Amino acid sequence: MAGRQAALRLRARLGEVEPGGTVLIVGGGLTGIETATEIAEAHPDLEVAIAARGRVGGRLSDKAQRHLRGALDRLGITVHDHADITCVEANGVVTAAGGEIRAQVTVWTAGFTVHPLAAATTLKVSGTGRIIVDAGMRSVSHPDVYAVGDAALAEGAGGRPLRMSCASANPMAWLAADVIAARLTGRKGGNPAPRAVMTKSVAGRAY
Repeated sequence: MAGRQAALRLRARLGEVEPGGTVLIVGGGLTGIETATEIAEAHPDLEVAIAARGRVGGRLSDKAQRHLRGALDRLGITVHDHADITCVEANGVVTAAGGEIRAQVTVWTAGFTVHPLAAATTLKVSGTGRIIVDAGMRSVSHPDVYAVGDAALAEGAGGRPLRMSCASANPMAWLAADVIAARLTGRKGGNPAPRAVMTKSVAGRAY
């Protein structure tokens, strides 16, 4: 689930599954949860399950997790917590423990990627193709280039890179805008501390 074309392919595939067929969503973040619940609501004749390496919705608060579990139960969605998926096959998946979860359709929502455009330039990028930026969201190799969101690799709390998420991307954009405005107007400004950026992880898409 990374864009419109993938969603359209999935819709077409779900339309081919006979009533009682099984659909497994891999990934316990917000994208996986939304995908599972939307499919369960739109296709009540299908058996929907969701699997996560940790807990489905494990980054949510206790109250939110209780609400989530109630919604998943209400929709009849089977939950596979602590299921580390190591292989996707035609008829399901294989876990690290050697178990199998059978499914006619497997939907992958557990990963991120960035557009290859930056890696094809002379910008300094990380091993995953993200533009490496300083505390002001400026490229460390090309200071006239600013990058934010999933396309950028910025240092967060404890020196760890900020997660690819909308929770990080929005504050990164605000910071970059402030830095650019200060630079253009000659005033001092632009909080140079991306560590202040929220680091809560959410499932999402990279553009």
